[in-house]
Amino acid sequence: MNSNLKKRNSLTGYIKNNRGNFFMLGILVYQIAVVFVFALMFRLFPGSPVFQKTWVLLALSQLLVSALPFIFVVIIRKASKKQIRLNLPAPIGGVNFALLLAISVCAYPVTIFISYVTMLITPNTIADLLTGIGTQSSLPAVIFSVALLPAVFEELLFRGYLFAQYDSVSLKKAVILNGLFFGMYHLNLQQLPYAVFLGALLALVVYYSRSLIASMLVHFLLNSVSALVSYAAGTTAVQSASAGAEDIEFFSSGTFIVLAGLAAVATTGLILFLRVFIKYNRKRSARRATHTAENLEQANAANISVERAVRPFGISFWIIVIVYCAYMFLSGMVSLT
Repeated sequence: MNSNLKKRNSLTGYIKNNRGNFFMLGILVYQIAVVFVFALMFRLFPGSPVFQKTWVLLALSQLLVSALPFIFVVIIRKASKKQIRLNLPAPIGGVNFALLLAISVCAYPVTIFISYVTMLITPNTIADLLTGIGTQSSLPAVIFSVALLPAVFEELLFRGYLFAQYDSVSLKKAVILNGLFFGMYHLNLQQLPYAVFLGALLALVVYYSRSLIASMLVHFLLNSVSALVSYAAGTTAVQSASAGAEDIEFFSSGTFIVLAGLAAVATTGLILFLRVFIKYNRKRSARRATHTAENLEQANAANISVERAVRPFGISFWIIVIVYCAYMFLSGMVSLT
């Protein structure tokens, strides 16, 4: 009896100490279930208005897989403002705004190049979906569904609640984990590499700026550019088709060299601006620090003791990886049939 109680307490303690991983596991399983329901509904009601308007479909899916889990955290789990990082100072200031704008500008060519490389391996179904938006939706609807909703709810979920669950581990582990989970969250192999990159970048932005508004801004800017490009590509495709124009070859050595060159320059700029951003916000944080040296030592000691119990890359992490790989394998098999 005592051994069963000890095992139960041990399991409960493990789940509590690694609640971030188990929360992500729940998000992943829930999202797969949502995808399955959407696929079933599409087969049963192919003529539904939801499936005819791409922006409505994207907005609805975003509300289901991002907004609903966040509402669950706030209402059911009764997460505090600190646990979802809403206690962080919202104002980012003019200097930070300029630096975040520069970071966004530099990050975009890097994501484009990563996406281009992965498109050589696996098809970009999301790009095809977004390109179709320009033929059937207004620009405000595209911005709302592709840029605004993800920037708000994905940041609240990933850089808010989920990132806060790893405050007791090293920054390096927390950032890497947040990037990996953000990549898996998209359930798309083509999106995985650049989503991992963006997730890690946005986690760094939140950590040093101490503001979710900062990561929301970067996220919104990057998605807005993608939305504008997709909208323009959709309208151009319609005009080209009506004019009988020939398709331009997208995959070529020339395109690869140009994108690689832009990505190299952009990476240099990104590193430079990110270093300035980190240095500026470290000074900013030092000026508003309220903890004494004694309090900081006590907090660090507490974090060290907690970190020993938290295993971010333990069994729970590999369960997440297995679930993700199993889904990607099965979805790939279904697409081949």
